Amino acid sequence: MKQVPEGTKVSRKEQLNLLRSRLIGNQAFGSCRGKFGEQLGQLTADWIETSESPTSVLGKLDSFAGQARIMTNLLAQFRRDGMNVAYQELLKALNDSSYLLPGERLALEATRPITVLVLEPKKTFTFLRWLLECHWSLLRGYLAWKDKSSGAIQPDELTMKLYEQFPNLEELARVHASNTIDGMFEGKELSVAYSAIEDSFNPAALKKAMFKMGLTYGQWNNHIEEINGLSFIYVFDGQQSETLARFSRKDQKRIATWQINVPKDHTLSRIGFYPTTWSIRNNPRMWRCTSRGSSHGFKAICFGCDRTVRKWFATAHQGQAEARQYGMLFN
Repeated sequence: MKQVPEGTKVSRKEQLNLLRSRLIGNQAFGSCRGKFGEQLGQLTADWIETSESPTSVLGKLDSFAGQARIMTNLLAQFRRDGMNVAYQELLKALNDSSYLLPGERLALEATRPITVLVLEPKKTFTFLRWLLECHWSLLRGYLAWKDKSSGAIQPDELTMKLYEQFPNLEELARVHASNTIDGMFEGKELSVAYSAIEDSFNPAALKKAMFKMGLTYGQWNNHIEEINGLSFIYVFDGQQSETLARFSRKDQKRIATWQINVPKDHTLSRIGFYPTTWSIRNNPRMWRCTSRGSSHGFKAICFGCDRTVRKWFATAHQGQAEARQYGMLFN
């Protein structure tokens, strides 16, 4: 069998990533898993015992032969391309039904991939961190400091960064400050400033998302009402590569994505981000639906309605520096 050129090497991590991507939701893999190590005679006996007629037995044989052909072809491709790690791991899984592939939490054939996407991640995470950690009054405090008003002090680093990354925010904040009347909620300037990000992307690509999600209510200062309608993450059905392909190469550089392999029967109701410094391996409910990769210091997690998880993500220490260590919850 023809091998790849001697100088061509694919790392173990890359091979395992490729292997998992080829097996997610793969019905042929599900049918053949653990079967390659059994004798055909035993399989035939099982089919006969569970079939009503010789014709149905032959139907099962034909079906298995077709699925086995797909898996054999994949094995041969890995062998041809010199991907010995992927080859050996797949062969082990096909020979032993109890064998779990590296990084596998659920049977891959029983899962489906979803992709979580964030536009302009640096700006978005600055915006989100400011909402979770800061108070609306700091928006006005920045203006007073910029105007060198008496008694004004230099704003905190995060507020300075917010105004720096959203150049139109200062003008919007000044207009809003001049029009504010008693009882008017803050946040309109934030909403308008952030909405410009979504407007800069191709709307046709964003419309392909299954869901658009905003922060779960209660994570930010409750005086800021105007951000309720903002969407910070987009959830697409399919793998990262499929999602990225919807965007131009220029826009691909302006987005961040996380792939999560969720159970096929999983009801998606919330998505969360948590810092990579957190460890949740001891909590199977969270660990099994967590992205394998990370981006901008965060991992993504998918779960159903769960008060324990919500409490775990709750940002109870708003306004304190420690709050940046807390996760973000979206629905």
